Amino acid sequence: LTVMLHLADLGELELERGNLKQAERHLREGLILSKIAGHRMPMLYSLLGFGRLAEKRGELLRSARLFGFMIEAPEATFFHHLMNSSEKARLESSIATVRSRLGEVAWEEAYGEGRSMTLDEAVSYALEQDAEGRT
Repeated sequence: LTVMLHLADLGELELERGNLKQAERHLREGLILSKIAGHRMPMLYSLLGFGRLAEKRGELLRSARLFGFMIEAPEATFFHHLMNSSEKARLESSIATVRSRLGEVAWEEAYGEGRSMTLDEAVSYALEQDAEGRT
């Protein structure tokens, strides 16, 4: 469990440094390991990182869907109580950026799609290849 949370933290650190490939590697490894082990908390931390990674890459619809899951899906609601103030601030900043860049209509549609995902669907979505072929 500690290793999986550590990988999510490393992913966030690399995001802050602007090392997106390294961030994705850590987030992907942590998400896969936590899914195999069935540990929800590190899965949620990794999904949050994937939402921020998508934002940094300019994949705004992808980011909005992942944030929709992280904010609204029943499986993620307890997660917000465990986030510290700096994690909440990073999430709020990312959401504000994505929302303003997408516009309200596109934001609401993508966010709603994320809100209706299950945890397994959100994990699969985060791990699938994006339009540019990155994995």
